Amino acid sequence: MTQNWNIDRTISVGLILAVLFQAGSFIWYGAKFDSRVVVLETNRQTDVQEQKAQNQAITSKMDDLSTRLARIEGILLGKPVDNGAPQ
Repeated sequence: MTQNWNIDRTISVGLILAVLFQAGSFIWYGAKFDSRVVVLETNRQTDVQEQKAQNQAITSKMDDLSTRLARIEGILLGKPVDNGAPQ
């Protein structure tokens, strides 16, 4: 049982519809892709602002701890450190 293959110049309606559907899908995906990027950029900016606030709070706490540690070391070594804070 052999089948003969023929190439002709006709294009089926199904093939045309499939190509049009595929092209439309690519265009739709590209449009949705842009909106997803905008959402991600907005979320990223919000995250950066939150991280800056957290970094400032951590830096403030670290400065306070550093000052306290210097006072404790000064007391233990017999050299009180005057940092302007009431004792």
